[in-house]
Amino acid sequence: MSKHRLWAVALSFGLVACAAERGTDAPTAGVPDAAGPDSTTAERSTAGSGAAQADDRARPGDDGTASADRYAAGAPSRPAAAADSTDPADAATVPERVALRAAESRPPRPDDDRRQTGGERRDRRDGDAQADRMCAAGCCAPAGQAVITVRVTNVKSDKGNVRVTVYPGEKSKFLERGMGIVKVDVASRADSVDVCVPVPGDGDYTIAVMHDRDADGEADKFSEGFGFSNNALFMFGPPAFEDALFSVRDGKADQSIRLKYPFG
Repeated sequence: MSKHRLWAVALSFGLVACAAERGTDAPTAGVPDAAGPDSTTAERSTAGSGAAQADDRARPGDDGTASADRYAAGAPSRPAAAADSTDPADAATVPERVALRAAESRPPRPDDDRRQTGGERRDRRDGDAQADRMCAAGCCAPAGQAVITVRVTNVKSDKGNVRVTVYPGEKSKFLERGMGIVKVDVASRADSVDVCVPVPGDGDYTIAVMHDRDADGEADKFSEGFGFSNNALFMFGPPAFEDALFSVRDGKADQSIRLKYPFG
């Protein structure tokens, strides 16, 4: 045996002795590991998966407890069920939750009013119109004015018109031509007629009513009927001013006036 071969054998025995002292298997010189090169890769993959699982179990769960603690208690780690939450966004998908949050944070747009139903728009218009008028029993006047609801009774026929004339509360203007501040004509109807009369506002007034049978606008005491506010009495001439005077308060007043036909 040559000198160089003796040195190689001695070196091999030295390596075997060192390996035995460290508690590991001595690799065989020139012989690959029986497990092959893939075993190292598999070991690294297994180690990585174990680390990832340990990391996941260490993260807090949805209920604020650590998943690792839940694993220790034997409970699986899972997110809270959507049914456990009262927030509708929790049960939605991610795109739906984004849309919900965006809609909640969006300020009102000017065109939102146009999305109302026809009934809602009509109710709103009616409410706005009501705020701009003074109304009493279906009788309305513009805001700032007042209304007098006049019921005319004992109308003998449906021919012609029923004229209601309102005079200011001044004796010098009572029944004087051209002194009426409001005149309203409505079609005559036998028995009774309701007339809505707007006036400038609260105050004192008098009213004269005429059944203008021929609708010529002129009084004919021989064929037409007449009446006055407060049903003031008259025979062959007008009633006293004080008997016909009445007041409008809080924007409204009611008058029921019975017609008389002096000559039928």
